[in-house]
Amino acid sequence: IVLCHTRELAHQIFKDFRRFGRYYTKPELRISCFFGGLPTNHHREELNTKPKPHIVIGTPGRLAVLIRENLIPLNKVER
Repeated sequence: IVLCHTRELAHQIFKDFRRFGRYYTKPELRISCFFGGLPTNHHREELNTKPKPHIVIGTPGRLAVLIRENLIPLNKVER
């Protein structure tokens, strides 16, 4: 989990991780970015329709909502 204080920073870090992730082919690196300003339904669908991401990037408010709804299970987080 990468916490960012603005959505612009979250999006920039997401793009960098995606660029680095191109070199991970087995398994393919899954990265998701969550921030306010978009409907939470969009984020819920993203977390429910595909395998869970390896790396989650986002702002504290939106991540807190998704964690509270058990869409991002913290028991799987490693440091």
